[in-house]
Amino acid sequence: MTTAVIVSMILGVIAIIANVINNYIKISKVSKDNEYINVINSKNNDINQLRREMTILQDKVEKLNNLIRDLDSSLLRSNAVSLSFPLPFWYKSEEGRMIMLNDEYCKTYHKCREDYIGKTDYEVWDT
Repeated sequence: MTTAVIVSMILGVIAIIANVINNYIKISKVSKDNEYINVINSKNNDINQLRREMTILQDKVEKLNNLIRDLDSSLLRSNAVSLSFPLPFWYKSEEGRMIMLNDEYCKTYHKCREDYIGKTDYEVWDT
């Protein structure tokens, strides 16, 4: 074998190795690009799901706000009727604090609303 043949063979092997490395780099880049695209698609799906959930929550909050407004309106109507009820009438919180009392309660027990609202029986009557 001559030197030219050996050099040609070495150059051929180097060309094959360079081609394999080049193909590996291309495949690796395509694989990384696909991974990146998959991550972006996954995050976009997550964002879209969060948007749908936020819309559902906003609808629920709006329904709750409407319910609260309706309850407030009902309570005001109830209070108006209760205040003129001909017998002593009152509401207390779970802690026993007076929330509302009517005119007849004030007349019967000789206490005005300002003396009683927000207080317990013990705070008002233990004098």
